[in-house]
Amino acid sequence: MVKIGVPVPLDVELPPAAWTGPGELVADAPALGPEVGRVVTSTAVPFQAVAGASQIIHARVVISDPRRPLVVRVFHHGREAFRRTVPISPGQVPGRLLVALSDDHAGLASLRRLAGRVGVVYVTGSMLPRFWQEYLGVDLVVIRDLDSPPLDSAQQEALRTWILLGGRLLLIARPGVRLPPTLEPMLPATLGETRTVPFLAALAASDGGALPSGPATVTALVPHPAARRMTAGGLPLAASWDAGRGQVIEWGIDPWLPPFLEWSGRLRWWGEALGPEGAPAVDSATIADKLVIVTPLLAGGAIILYIGLLLGLLRWRATPAGAGWSLLLVLIGLGGFSLLGETARARSARLTEATVLEPVGVTRIARITTSAAVVVPYGGRYRITVARDMVVQPITPSSDLRVELSGAGTVLTGVLRPGEPARPFQAVGVAPLLASAAISEDGRRLVVDLGSFGIRRAELRHRDRVYPLGDLPAGRSVAGLHPDGWVAAGSEARTLPEFSARLRDAIFQGPSGGAILGATTPVLVGELDRAAPVFTLRGAGAPGQRLTILLMPLERR
Repeated sequence: MVKIGVPVPLDVELPPAAWTGPGELVADAPALGPEVGRVVTSTAVPFQAVAGASQIIHARVVISDPRRPLVVRVFHHGREAFRRTVPISPGQVPGRLLVALSDDHAGLASLRRLAGRVGVVYVTGSMLPRFWQEYLGVDLVVIRDLDSPPLDSAQQEALRTWILLGGRLLLIARPGVRLPPTLEPMLPATLGETRTVPFLAALAASDGGALPSGPATVTALVPHPAARRMTAGGLPLAASWDAGRGQVIEWGIDPWLPPFLEWSGRLRWWGEALGPEGAPAVDSATIADKLVIVTPLLAGGAIILYIGLLLGLLRWRATPAGAGWSLLLVLIGLGGFSLLGETARARSARLTEATVLEPVGVTRIARITTSAAVVVPYGGRYRITVARDMVVQPITPSSDLRVELSGAGTVLTGVLRPGEPARPFQAVGVAPLLASAAISEDGRRLVVDLGSFGIRRAELRHRDRVYPLGDLPAGRSVAGLHPDGWVAAGSEARTLPEFSARLRDAIFQGPSGGAILGATTPVLVGELDRAAPVFTLRGAGAPGQRLTILLMPLERR
């Protein structure tokens, strides 16, 4: 299955190699762009081949135009050794995606009747990603059967991180099925005994579908006190609770077995498990539009210097010796101008970066969303390195882009023509961070704990109102809030630098801004006093603007 515009995990099994030495796998993913049929983003993965041995190369690609096939190529010493074209059928492009770990690869066809063009893919545990970002296209993961061997530590951590950052996990409670140790603390209920009951009339009454006649085998759940639950005839059959920003659900019924397989109310259960279609709180494209890059006119200085040199040559006397010296100076001037022009072109390249950190409650992690834009005003090649463990993708499809993946990180290389607008990128990742903020029930007391860092120009934002707080130090701080301290978001009382004001407006006025501001409590926003760069432009004459913003919803207590 392919979700458009998000990273898709790609495993390529190579046949036994005929050589030993370095090789490279290149996946050419088509994209929609101004040049129809020519826009392709290439993802490259270097590897070491061993003669006579096959291997699996893992990559990730972003497909924006499924009408054209994905092309996978393998190179040895720069020469193409293998090529495979992978067409993508319309049935492989769902609107929403459910991933099921089940030995029974059937029973969920009726989910196509749900809104949103739901697609279902059956996998084994070994196929689950080892990077949480590769779940970004998934709406629900269902665990019914876990094959042996169990998930490794990287797979467990990736699944756990995805849930905490907003993913949804459903466990079908069956005898012998247990989650990996990393995920067990996230379960809203423990498993009780399995029993067979003659009927579950209460279940039909609560979900509007009459159960078929006959007995049903269910697993009784023992929900935790804080968990939401559904009972039938006094028997707890479903439990759920929030895990960070995500949700974990347990069902004591098995929808793959009769009588639930024919139960008309099962679609409502699946619809509730899928939940509403979510969107990231931070829209990278909107932020990228605000990354205005201004470059110095270095080429103008080179031109002035060159003209001055030519004017100086006109003063030479027309003698054989003067002509010889003039010719020599012209050659030197042309060489120097070429070198100066190339230096000016390289040093005029600029990269602007904006990072938003979103702490997730008491989980000690924060989602990182970085938008960046690079421009080469006079045209030329650029090379950008991306921080390790960050997954990057272009925001707008473009040709001449190569994404090289390795254990050391990601490298982006491409070409911009003279006058071409800035090329935007997005990177997502996670960082260890413990921070919290709470507001009292009456809205007059604020408690913030920022751990080891402080923030500048902090303010509370709620709908169209802003409460300026100034700078907040590291550690715990308490502030009183006065009702008359709230001002309009566009008020002149806010004194923010232009770049910071543009980015904050992009966060709160973008497609997801309404969801942020529509919460029952305000959000805390401020600028981190220190942060490491995510994108680094090689050869830039000077670093571009860079800003890291903390975005944290307040708790009410």
